[in-house]
Amino acid sequence: MILDARTIGLLSALIPFVLGLIMSIYWWERKIYAGFERWVLANFIFGVGYLFISLRGFIPDLLSIVLGNAAIVYAEVLIYEGIRLFYGHSAFSKWNSLVFVLYLALHIYFTYPNPNINARIVVVSVALLILIIRSGLTLVNNPIPELRRTTRNAGIIFLLTSILPLARTINALMLSRPIDMFTDRMTSWISLLGMVSIIAWTFYFFLINSARLELDLE
Repeated sequence: MILDARTIGLLSALIPFVLGLIMSIYWWERKIYAGFERWVLANFIFGVGYLFISLRGFIPDLLSIVLGNAAIVYAEVLIYEGIRLFYGHSAFSKWNSLVFVLYLALHIYFTYPNPNINARIVVVSVALLILIIRSGLTLVNNPIPELRRTTRNAGIIFLLTSILPLARTINALMLSRPIDMFTDRMTSWISLLGMVSIIAWTFYFFLINSARLELDLE
């Protein structure tokens, strides 16, 4: 790889921050619909999460391992909530809450009482897999007929993205040796593809909001 894993991690933190700033400017200057603010916040939290993870070894494990990964998982929860709010539904989901609580409990367990990095990767990846698929399916099942084409395409992007945590889960389960996050090639590739996914998601968040605005103007 031309870029090492830590550099990729820092880029993974920088890009969501920049996207969050751009979305904030859009929010300030244009009409937005309910849920858009959740997507803005999700990008900033993605940035914090990836920043903490990339600084592992320089900051306490509580920040780099526990809170860093928890931030990324919670950002996915916010994305789902944003989609629900955009459709005029309640943001709260007991299933997402259950996924997050179980994820956090298992992640802490495999960090302190029984340290196991492969198990932590599986726990994080499965939580992300569930949340991304739920967001994708919610986008596909759009109750606003005039926006179905746009949201369906966005949903397809989400469902394709779910391949990343699925591949990460399978890889972690198959390996007998502990995974080194900063030398593992798959980690680097998944981080790069994850950046691409966040950019694609953000593009569609703009597109969905603009499409609804055009619909209202018509």
